[in-house]
Amino acid sequence: MRQVRALRITLQDSNAVEVFFATNEEFYSSARDAVRRAEREVRVTYFRETPPTRLASVESKEYFAEIIRFAQARGTVRRIIGVSNAEMAQWCADQVACVAENPGYNVRVIVTVAQAVEPMSACLIDDDAMYMAFSGPTAQQLGGIREDAPKLVHFHQNRFDQLWGDGVDLADFVRSAEFARIAGGSARAG
Repeated sequence: MRQVRALRITLQDSNAVEVFFATNEEFYSSARDAVRRAEREVRVTYFRETPPTRLASVESKEYFAEIIRFAQARGTVRRIIGVSNAEMAQWCADQVACVAENPGYNVRVIVTVAQAVEPMSACLIDDDAMYMAFSGPTAQQLGGIREDAPKLVHFHQNRFDQLWGDGVDLADFVRSAEFARIAGGSARAG
């Protein structure tokens, strides 16, 4: 808590830029464009109840495709997927081939079934920008914020790295008994 309080005071005295997004389309359009400008690394978390393959907007689909293009052509992507249900477990299984085909795309899994509070979905781009997504009452509703504040980005990079260390490699997760338990009878090989 001391770190958060110190960070809040520091940010109040800085020229941090905040941009709020009221819709899924606004958020994903801006995040997609930021990933296109990224130079080295994109760190993303996905903690939702619905896989991105079920998102309906063109902008969200373009954003998720841009993440993979970045890993293929320009830098490293580290993604943390929160798994809380069979549908998310299956999306993990579907990601195994993508990871195998793209050495710059790395995925770890954190099982969130028993967590009382869902971690936030975020996209950290290089050392410059951070997007935080806030799920709405339906799978298609989402809003968010962009912060251009290097100290805040650095704080969340450290938190991301902690979560990364706590996560399980995607392929190991898909082969695990925990995956089988969460996926139930609906699992198919990735």
